Amino acid sequence: MEVMGKLVAIKNIDRELYRRVKAIASLEERTIGSIINEALRLWLSLRMDKMYDHWLRIEEAYKENYKVLVEKYDDLCKKCKGKYLVICNGKILGIFNDCKEATLNAYNKCSRHAFVMKIGDSIKEEEIELGFPVSFP
Repeated sequence: MEVMGKLVAIKNIDRELYRRVKAIASLEERTIGSIINEALRLWLSLRMDKMYDHWLRIEEAYKENYKVLVEKYDDLCKKCKGKYLVICNGKILGIFNDCKEATLNAYNKCSRHAFVMKIGDSIKEEEIELGFPVSFP
């Protein structure tokens, strides 16, 4: 489903590049818009395999794992407080006595995202610095 007809202004286009694209588009009886759409789709497809798809899979795994955590956490706090919980692939992988054991199991058995946490620990909120610039040019 393509929605066409929206006017978009693009700054800083190389004039010589635009002139060449316009000439080729004319020879192919195409619009500049169709050429730009094709270029944008190609640009996205080149990145989807490398970054976007990877992050999308991590986000999906996070949601699956979080759902399990929310459903089971209260019961786990009652039964296993102080132990370490590993959730991955949308399932509880195990409950471990120490963090190192939990982390090694997560590393060896989880294909994507995993939660490793101490059961019953209170959650403390704090602000963190991500290192991004304050303003973008």
